[in-house]
Amino acid sequence: MDKYKQTRDAMALFGLNESETVHSIKSKISNRIREWHPDTGNREAKESKEHSIRLIEARQLILDYIENYPVSFKKEDVKRHLSPEELWQQQFGNDPLWGSGENR
Repeated sequence: MDKYKQTRDAMALFGLNESETVHSIKSKISNRIREWHPDTGNREAKESKEHSIRLIEARQLILDYIENYPVSFKKEDVKRHLSPEELWQQQFGNDPLWGSGENR
């Protein structure tokens, strides 16, 4: 199985979207593993154990990916993640009508 397919399958196990924060990824992974843990779930022990093993393998794949993924600090990449307020300020800045009216 190719790496992309493995990654997509792992994402599906945890309910991850194509765009997530590291915090969100770790939270969803933790919640899903807790849900399927043999000691805490209301499922048959064998089923819980088998699914937990799949989840742990998928977790390792996802964590390896996000920990080794190159992060870009290029201007255009940082701009892509501005909040709506930051975008508005950048576009209309000190415009007296649409912006803050202040020189920054």
